[in-house]
Amino acid sequence: METWLMILLSLSPLFLIVIFLLFWLIYDLVRFTLLSDRAEESYAKFCSDVGYVSYLCGNVGAGKTTIGCGFTNFLTLKLIQDSNKTIDDFHRIFYYVDFNILDSLIFHCFHYGNYKSSFVMKYCFRESPYFEIIFDDSKYYDDYLSIKSYKSLFKDYIDALSAIIRNNYVYFNQDKFFNRITSSYAYRSDSSLIEIKDRYKNKDYKLFNYSIVFDDEKVFDKKNTDYQKIAKEDRGADMFLRLIRHIGEGHLYYLTTSQRFTRVVLEERELATSIFYVNSRKEVLSYSLFIFLCDLFINFLNFCTKFLYSFLHDDIASLKANKPSRIRRLCESIKHKKDYLYAHSYILYRGVLYHSIDDVGKKPENCAFGSSEFSYLIPITFCYGSADTYGFHFIEEELEKCKSVNIKDSASKISLSEYANQLLSQKESEKASKPSKVIKNKVSNLDVEGVF
Repeated sequence: METWLMILLSLSPLFLIVIFLLFWLIYDLVRFTLLSDRAEESYAKFCSDVGYVSYLCGNVGAGKTTIGCGFTNFLTLKLIQDSNKTIDDFHRIFYYVDFNILDSLIFHCFHYGNYKSSFVMKYCFRESPYFEIIFDDSKYYDDYLSIKSYKSLFKDYIDALSAIIRNNYVYFNQDKFFNRITSSYAYRSDSSLIEIKDRYKNKDYKLFNYSIVFDDEKVFDKKNTDYQKIAKEDRGADMFLRLIRHIGEGHLYYLTTSQRFTRVVLEERELATSIFYVNSRKEVLSYSLFIFLCDLFINFLNFCTKFLYSFLHDDIASLKANKPSRIRRLCESIKHKKDYLYAHSYILYRGVLYHSIDDVGKKPENCAFGSSEFSYLIPITFCYGSADTYGFHFIEEELEKCKSVNIKDSASKISLSEYANQLLSQKESEKASKPSKVIKNKVSNLDVEGVF
């Protein structure tokens, strides 16, 4: 056999590996394109499915908080598109207005923290009476479907431009929520934010149009500590949820998560127009080949490090391995690139969309208001990169402040014998002390003719 043929045969395994990796690379590139298209379809489907008041339910670990973060980022995209459309329509209708002057006046108000559209409008009219003539309340615009006054259109324009300027669309009830669309942290909120009657009474209404209220873990809300009392109070939360579409003119959304939604105030729960019951979630990697190679290279470097120090004493090897080195820096660099590739992956959520609390858990044919299965592919950064899935860990931090014992003291407070007695002792039955009453009740509940 000729020499070149022998060399070729000896290298054939290497060629097979290269061909395999090449096909894997092509597969990843095609897969990434298909996943991107499917994510866009999921966004469009979500926009048609979501209601103004939506509840996200499911078992522990099903992904309620993460899908809520994904929905919030999706809704942010929708609100940005809506606000830009409102601005474009206003520019088209009032084509004869000099928006350089008008926008400069509006920006001036926002620069000094005046976000009320009524105040901004008065300021513009005061600084330029020409605009007061143009946007007179007696003039109307007819698009053959509806008639709106020029002043009302001007207010809508101010609200839309305000949303673009502030670049923040989310209210969140925990510590931090990082909006991946706007690269900004959400406003803090609590249950009182939507109690509009109290807010009106105290002159303290804070919600902007073009906003999303994400109320994670509704069941932990302070309102539900005494829900029977709260349900009778007239704070205005139920009115807000009923009129949210009207109040925000279609640009306000309320999202909340809860594992057991039956514990939430029933009056509010009945106002949900969309109930997303999450059954499963699955991570879908986009660049699986590169992630695999990164892991392989990191493991190889770690193996080399252990092999180099394997001839040394354990204590010396440990000290040397923990020192700064080029290998550790290289591992960190590769890990950073792997994280970047992983961040371009997606999460596939599957579940059932209900439109009434009474239909949850029923078969589709038994649902009075209908139900449908949903399957949303959402970018993983929208879900994992916005909020901490252990957001209520701050409770542990507060408990940590209350620790008063040393770990050595905790076991000495009770002996093993006492602990065993606690585990093995039976609870005294309340009914055991009144046997005659129990027997009497049992007999009275029997159907005598049926027994005999």
